[in-house]
Order: sequence, then structure tokens, then C-alpha cells
Amino acid sequence: MDKRLDFINELLKFHNIGIYRLSLCYEENKDFIDNFKQIFDCADDRSITLCSVVTELVCPENAHSLKKQLCENLEIKELPSCSEEEAYNAKVMILTAMYYDPYLFAYALNWTYFLECGIHPIVNW
Repeated sequence: MDKRLDFINELLKFHNIGIYRLSLCYEENKDFIDNFKQIFDCADDRSITLCSVVTELVCPENAHSLKKQLCENLEIKELPSCSEEEAYNAKVMILTAMYYDPYLFAYALNWTYFLECGIHPIVNW
């Protein structure tokens, strides 16, 4: 198994998400998942929420400061509110996208790194 899948499997275990949820999520959201990289444009509240959850998954120990940096980059005071159920569903959605698209997985890691460095990541696909 490759390191990407190891990473995803560890997150699935940690967040108590069954692997079967990824295939269900993909079936129900195929078009959105296939174009998931667009969330990094942060064009709406849903995308901003998903990006904030990316920070929790990729770098949980620094998620608070990364979310603060995200707000600074977007010039907003706070992130959109999100219920526990919405956060769980966002994690499933993100992990599904990372599972089905290795390039998105790499982009999410790099995006988080740039955010951590205080650089405004530019989406240029």
C-alpha cells in the first residue's frame, strides 16, 4: 500500500469513518468530487468550510492557526459556522476526493503547507 492510502486509512480510523462511506459519497457526489479542486478558490461558504476542514485533516496540531491564516488570506473575520454533522460530512467528502484523486491529495498537502508558511496559495489548474 502506498503512503497516500496509509495516510487516508489512518484518518478514516481516527475519525471513525468506514471505507464504504467513500464509495457511497463518490456515487452521490461524483460531479462535485471530480471537480473538487475548485474548493480551493474559496468562492463560497461551502468551499471555505471544506478548506478549513482540510486543515483539520492534514495538519490537526496546527489547524487553529491555519484557520486563522485562511481568514487573513480571505480577508474575513471568521469562518462560516458548521455543525458536527456538517463537519463529519465535510471530512467524508474531502477524504473521498483525496482517495479518488491522487493529484488532489498532493495539492491539499501543498495548499496546507503554503497556508502554514503564510503564503496565499493560488489555484491555477
